Amino acid sequence: MILNMNILDSVLRFTVSFIILLLYAAQVITGTFSFLVLIPVLILVVTGFLGFCPMYRLFRISSAMNN
Repeated sequence: MILNMNILDSVLRFTVSFIILLLYAAQVITGTFSFLVLIPVLILVVTGFLGFCPMYRLFRISSAMNN
């Protein structure tokens, strides 16, 4: 698996995920909608940790630095 995300991309994913999780914890996001929102949050966190985004690969996009 080749990394296709840079550190800024990962930080943005974690930040967005953290904000959405805070909204969920504060019960701003509730009901069925909350579960529909938490699924993409889970995907953002996993791809942020891995440094690999399958959608980037599909569209041949890479934000990783080329050495």
